[in-house]
Amino acid sequence: MLGVRDQVPGNSTRVDLYVMTLEYVPWCREGGSMMDHGETERQQEERDRAWLREKGQLRERPFSSTLPLLGPLIVRFRSLWNGVATKWYVRPLIQQQNEFNALLIQRLGDLEAQVVPQIIEQDREQTRLARETAELGLQISQLNRLLRTLEERLARLEEEAGAEDD
Repeated sequence: MLGVRDQVPGNSTRVDLYVMTLEYVPWCREGGSMMDHGETERQQEERDRAWLREKGQLRERPFSSTLPLLGPLIVRFRSLWNGVATKWYVRPLIQQQNEFNALLIQRLGDLEAQVVPQIIEQDREQTRLARETAELGLQISQLNRLLRTLEERLARLEEEAGAEDD
């Protein structure tokens, strides 16, 4: 199971990165349980959409350091340097990625709205076809029994007709 990467190794900007794949849908992380107890399917879907919207946003994170004496100095220097690098390079990329993520999430919702009714209709059609197939199978079985009965009667009649000719 993939996890959310909080920081790209070697990246001094410390930007949260999220790779949106189906493996990130919350119920997949919860052991495959589609819904919490007492939660309707619609509530679960809305919770998943909210989760996607939240994780689809890249955010800058402040620097921190655990060094006792030099830590604050390091944080200050990196913050100043990051301000220069981030302002002109990283922030436009973050904005572009956030816009793309939002558009992608919206498009996924639109596709779901189109596909779900089609799936429901296909399921109904498949159920109807399965019922018709079962009915046809029953009719074929009945016709085969009738055919065997007729063949047996024909054989008896032919035997009787052959016995009378002798």
